[in-house]
Amino acid sequence: DLMYYQPTPISWNDYHFLIMSAPDNTSMKRCIKDLENYNVKHLARSCERTYEEDQLQEAGISISELMFPDGMLPQQEIIDEWLKIVDDFFEKHKETNNDAPANEAQSLEKAGKRRSNRDMSNMKSGGQ
Repeated sequence: DLMYYQPTPISWNDYHFLIMSAPDNTSMKRCIKDLENYNVKHLARSCERTYEEDQLQEAGISISELMFPDGMLPQQEIIDEWLKIVDDFFEKHKETNNDAPANEAQSLEKAGKRRSNRDMSNMKSGGQ
């Protein structure tokens, strides 16, 4: 089993992101509870699949695949896709939901990938 780590929230103005390690099937219920607590509606997965997606979809969480090699920077296509997902997601939810939904970036707990996900979230939200 993979170890499950607490998610790390990142917020700037009306942009809310959650960075976390990928769960496995045994920790999925806890993961979904955390995602629901942060009102996550979309998951951007940058790592290999470590779980079945059914429970996430049943919880109303959509999933995008944005995989890139651990320890490497994401390719420009991945960055462009991430920015489009974020723009579309927050534009869609800006008018329809006052609960400030979150967009989640997920990776296996590897320093290079975690930093890249954080940096992409910060880049979009204007953070440092």
